[in-house]
Amino acid sequence: MRRPVRQGGVWRLVLLGGVVCLMVGCGQRPPVPQETMEEVLADIYLVDAMVPHCDSLSKLVDDKKLAPYQEVLAKHGLTQELLDSAMEYYLSRRGAYDDLLGNVITRLQVLQQALIDSVHNQKMVDGTAE
Repeated sequence: MRRPVRQGGVWRLVLLGGVVCLMVGCGQRPPVPQETMEEVLADIYLVDAMVPHCDSLSKLVDDKKLAPYQEVLAKHGLTQELLDSAMEYYLSRRGAYDDLLGNVITRLQVLQQALIDSVHNQKMVDGTAE
Protein backbone atom coordinates (compact mmCIF):
# COMPACT_ATOMS: atom_id res chain seq x y z
CA MET A 1 0.00 0.00 0.00
CA ARG A 2 1.31 3.45 -0.93
CA ARG A 3 1.84 6.09 1.68
CA PRO A 4 0.12 9.38 0.98
CA VAL A 5 2.48 12.27 0.25
CA ARG A 6 2.36 14.86 2.98
CA GLN A 7 2.09 18.48 1.91
CA GLY A 8 4.86 19.58 4.27
CA GLY A 9 7.32 17.15 2.65
CA VAL A 10 6.66 18.49 -0.84
CA TRP A 11 7.12 22.09 0.22
CA ARG A 12 10.37 21.25 2.00
CA LEU A 13 11.64 19.59 -1.16
CA VAL A 14 10.66 22.59 -3.28
CA LEU A 15 12.24 24.98 -0.79
CA LEU A 16 15.44 22.94 -0.67
CA GLY A 17 15.60 22.85 -4.46
CA GLY A 18 15.15 26.63 -4.61
CA VAL A 19 17.90 27.23 -2.07
CA VAL A 20 20.29 24.96 -3.99
CA CYS A 21 19.50 26.78 -7.25
CA LEU A 22 20.15 30.14 -5.62
CA MET A 23 23.41 28.96 -4.12
CA VAL A 24 24.65 27.60 -7.44
CA GLY A 25 23.50 30.66 -9.41
CA CYS A 26 24.75 33.25 -6.96
CA GLY A 27 28.08 31.53 -6.42
CA GLN A 28 29.01 31.51 -10.09
CA ARG A 29 32.03 33.67 -10.89
CA PRO A 30 32.47 35.61 -14.10
CA PRO A 31 34.90 34.05 -16.61
CA VAL A 32 36.78 37.38 -16.64
CA PRO A 33 36.98 39.61 -13.54
CA GLN A 34 35.00 42.84 -13.77
CA GLU A 35 38.07 45.09 -13.58
CA THR A 36 39.70 43.27 -16.50
CA MET A 37 36.46 43.47 -18.49
CA GLU A 38 36.32 47.21 -17.81
CA GLU A 39 39.85 47.62 -19.18
CA VAL A 40 39.12 45.44 -22.23
CA LEU A 41 35.87 47.21 -23.12
CA ALA A 42 37.47 50.64 -22.64
CA ASP A 43 40.29 49.63 -24.99
CA ILE A 44 37.82 48.26 -27.54
CA TYR A 45 35.81 51.49 -27.45
CA LEU A 46 39.03 53.49 -27.91
CA VAL A 47 39.97 51.36 -30.92
CA ASP A 48 36.49 51.86 -32.35
CA ALA A 49 36.90 55.61 -31.93
CA MET A 50 40.41 55.79 -33.45
CA VAL A 51 40.27 53.50 -36.48
CA PRO A 52 37.78 55.52 -38.57
CA HIS A 53 39.86 58.69 -38.06
CA CYS A 54 43.21 57.25 -39.05
CA ASP A 55 43.42 56.41 -42.75
CA SER A 56 46.43 54.11 -42.42
CA LEU A 57 44.76 52.10 -39.62
CA SER A 58 41.47 51.97 -41.51
CA LYS A 59 43.22 50.61 -44.60
CA LEU A 60 45.06 47.94 -42.61
CA VAL A 61 41.82 46.86 -40.95
CA ASP A 62 39.94 46.87 -44.26
CA ASP A 63 42.70 44.80 -45.90
CA LYS A 64 42.53 42.36 -42.96
CA LYS A 65 46.21 43.00 -42.19
CA LEU A 66 45.39 44.33 -38.75
CA ALA A 67 42.88 42.91 -36.27
CA PRO A 68 42.73 45.59 -33.57
CA TYR A 69 40.42 43.63 -31.29
CA GLN A 70 42.87 40.73 -31.34
CA GLU A 71 45.57 43.15 -30.22
CA VAL A 72 43.39 44.28 -27.35
CA LEU A 73 42.65 40.69 -26.34
CA ALA A 74 46.36 39.78 -26.51
CA LYS A 75 47.22 42.80 -24.35
CA HIS A 76 44.90 41.46 -21.64
CA GLY A 77 45.75 37.77 -22.13
CA LEU A 78 42.29 36.83 -23.38
CA THR A 79 40.93 34.81 -26.28
CA GLN A 80 37.85 35.68 -28.34
CA GLU A 81 36.07 32.69 -26.80
CA LEU A 82 36.80 33.87 -23.27
CA LEU A 83 35.62 37.40 -24.11
CA ASP A 84 32.42 35.99 -25.62
CA SER A 85 31.84 33.85 -22.54
CA ALA A 86 32.40 36.84 -20.25
CA MET A 87 30.02 38.99 -22.30
CA GLU A 88 27.35 36.29 -22.04
CA TYR A 89 27.88 36.20 -18.28
CA TYR A 90 27.54 39.97 -17.84
CA LEU A 91 24.67 40.33 -20.32
CA SER A 92 22.69 37.68 -18.44
CA ARG A 93 23.05 39.69 -15.21
CA ARG A 94 21.60 43.10 -15.83
CA GLY A 95 22.87 44.69 -12.61
CA ALA A 96 26.42 43.43 -13.17
CA TYR A 97 26.32 44.60 -16.79
CA ASP A 98 25.04 48.04 -15.80
CA ASP A 99 27.85 48.35 -13.23
CA LEU A 100 30.39 47.20 -15.80
CA LEU A 101 29.33 49.75 -18.40
CA GLY A 102 29.05 52.53 -15.81
CA ASN A 103 32.65 51.89 -14.78
CA VAL A 104 33.79 51.77 -18.42
CA ILE A 105 32.15 55.15 -19.05
CA THR A 106 33.88 56.56 -15.96
CA ARG A 107 37.25 55.22 -17.18
CA LEU A 108 36.75 56.81 -20.59
CA GLN A 109 35.70 60.12 -19.05
CA VAL A 110 38.84 60.14 -16.89
CA LEU A 111 40.98 59.49 -19.98
CA GLN A 112 39.14 62.23 -21.88
CA GLN A 113 39.70 64.74 -19.09
CA ALA A 114 43.38 63.79 -18.85
CA LEU A 115 43.75 64.41 -22.59
CA ILE A 116 41.99 67.78 -22.35
CA ASP A 117 44.20 68.77 -19.43
CA SER A 118 47.31 67.67 -21.29
CA VAL A 119 46.41 69.73 -24.36
CA HIS A 120 45.59 72.74 -22.17
CA ASN A 121 48.88 72.43 -20.27
CA GLN A 122 50.84 72.14 -23.52
CA LYS A 123 49.18 75.32 -24.79
CA MET A 124 50.18 77.06 -21.56
CA VAL A 125 53.79 75.97 -22.06
CA ASP A 126 53.75 77.04 -25.70
CA GLY A 127 52.11 80.34 -24.82
CA THR A 128 49.20 79.68 -27.15
CA ALA A 129 46.52 79.36 -24.47
CA GLU A 130 43.50 81.58 -24.86
